[in-house]
This record gives sequence, C-alpha cells and structure tokens, in this order.
Amino acid sequence: AGIEHTVFHELRHTYASRLLNAGAHPSVVAKLLGHSNTNMVEKHYGHLFNKTISDNVSKYFGEIKL
Repeated sequence: AGIEHTVFHELRHTYASRLLNAGAHPSVVAKLLGHSNTNMVEKHYGHLFNKTISDNVSKYFGEIKL
C-alpha cells in the first residue's frame, strides 16, 4: 500500500489534529484523548486554533483582512 512505518503516537497526533481542524472543541478532543482537561491539547495543538478561529470568523462574517 506504500504506507511508511508509523507509530501509534503519530496516529494519535493525526487524529487530534484532524478533529481540531474540522472544528471540534478542544474539550472534546481532550476527552477523546483521555486527558482530564484541555492543557495538553492547548500545549501540543494550540497552533491549530488560530486557523480554526479564523475559519469560524470567516464563516459567520465573511473574509476579514488584517
């Protein structure tokens, strides 16, 4: 199938990243990953929040140029 060697952590990271990029709330992702709060999600995936926030603002208010 041409799939390179992958470890479980990479699959977990992809799962969380795709959920956040699809607009899942960080508390939902934290619960699905087994975390008691959003601290770890914010620490490791916080860079994805800016895109999600931007996408949501654009969805409701149109394109905003900064």
